[in-house]
Amino acid sequence: MESILTPSITSSLFTSVSHVGLHAEVIFAWEQRKLGDVAQEFKSGTSLKADEIDITGDYPVYGGNGLRGYTSTYNHDGEYALIGRQGALCGNMNYSVGKAYFTEHAVVVKADENNDTICK
Repeated sequence: MESILTPSITSSLFTSVSHVGLHAEVIFAWEQRKLGDVAQEFKSGTSLKADEIDITGDYPVYGGNGLRGYTSTYNHDGEYALIGRQGALCGNMNYSVGKAYFTEHAVVVKADENNDTICK
């Protein structure tokens, strides 16, 4: 499986290759591809009313700034990369495994069957 992270993505996320813990020759040998070309899901989550989010609950709720709280329902189950698309931390990235609720303020990315959601 290929990783969906590419040199262009990692160079925009990290100012120094040493921050990612990989050697420069490995990162820059990766093929540059668009996320939409390697993902089976690449879209915003769905809205959830504020009164449905609490400090405890069955499932984590992720929004544009990361973890918002917990709720009793979920809208995704699996391995996902999340990109904040609104809020003070717009552009931040989170990772979720299992059942969770992703709001409309996060872009949800799930790799297709030929790729991994996270660099392993």
